[in-house]
Amino acid sequence: MHGTELSEEAKAEIKKYAVGEQSAEATGYRLREAGMTLPGESNPRAGDVIMWSKQLGYGLPTISDEEVEAEVEAAMRFLWMKPGD
Repeated sequence: MHGTELSEEAKAEIKKYAVGEQSAEATGYRLREAGMTLPGESNPRAGDVIMWSKQLGYGLPTISDEEVEAEVEAAMRFLWMKPGD
């Protein structure tokens, strides 16, 4: 299925993924649970959501520099922790 074949409701869910409101996996689950794919189509996976987002021209989500910095700081704190700290 091409992304353009999806319903407007399904496209809205994919747009939520593209703007970073939900993960590709969560989007696929929501599409499957709401029956927003064509009859006979397999259950959408994260890869399908990513492909459809690109086909629809929505692109892929990006994270801000602040989010990257916060994730790096959290990882550094985790790696430098000692047992009992």
